[in-house]
Amino acid sequence: MALATVTLTPICGPTFDSKTAQLWGQVTFAGSDFYETGGVPAGLAALANSLTIDTSAGQFLQCEIWGEDTIFTSSFEQGGYLFHYAYPADVIQIFTPGGTELTNSQLIPAAVLNDVVMFHATWIRL
Repeated sequence: MALATVTLTPICGPTFDSKTAQLWGQVTFAGSDFYETGGVPAGLAALANSLTIDTSAGQFLQCEIWGEDTIFTSSFEQGGYLFHYAYPADVIQIFTPGGTELTNSQLIPAAVLNDVVMFHATWIRL
């Protein structure tokens, strides 16, 4: 049983202003792999370092991750999985539309594999 992996592909950036460094990109989950409770290793810090973003301790600000295929109803998100980047563990957690994390050894759902998942990460510039 192989654990799930992700590939982070930069789309735009990194961009630098006087206070922050930012990076936008796409998250691709490997197909037919299993989820491990707690999250899938992301490799965001390694990607940022390879792009000359200083990721020294204390400089990470946030990373938003969202699926482009989320279906909105008048009351709640339905049909779309939710994503959370957990720092400093450097993992991406996947939650069902109801807010429950995927279970250990669960296959990554087709709805996640077929979604276009994007991220926007921000670091404080010292």
